[in-house]
Amino acid sequence: MLSSLEQILLLMLALNKPEMRIDTMHRHMAWFMLPDGIEEYIPNRQISHFETSPDGDVSWMRYPGEIALREMNGDVAELVVEHQLAGPNPAPVLPGPISLEVFDRLNYGHRWFRTIRAHLLQDQACQEVLSKLVDTSRKDEDRYKVYGGLMRPRP
Repeated sequence: MLSSLEQILLLMLALNKPEMRIDTMHRHMAWFMLPDGIEEYIPNRQISHFETSPDGDVSWMRYPGEIALREMNGDVAELVVEHQLAGPNPAPVLPGPISLEVFDRLNYGHRWFRTIRAHLLQDQACQEVLSKLVDTSRKDEDRYKVYGGLMRPRP
């Protein structure tokens, strides 16, 4: 949705307090970008962003803790991280609605819960703006109308 740089800048603005130490801010930024960064290991955006599929099922994951994440590599990530993919694979160009309820239920208590949730909230806000600009009624065909024109995904 938003670029990584845009998301980090918004987070820095939100965290910009005189009492915030720079090392603390760096840790927030790292965990804030986890929903995008973990796609290197769990390759479906729908999972890390708790997207709702057209049939109403929600993709989900339990975010790993710091030690598990540090020790993770691509060979074992899908075995170590509890997750489920719902809906089409590959994902449509525009994401499905984010289910914060499922994220909250599965990840409440995670040390960085609020920071990861802030990322999902930013993406959700961006989706709401896009939904007013883009006709997604043919999303299941990967066809979108923008301002009366037809936008097709690249093959």
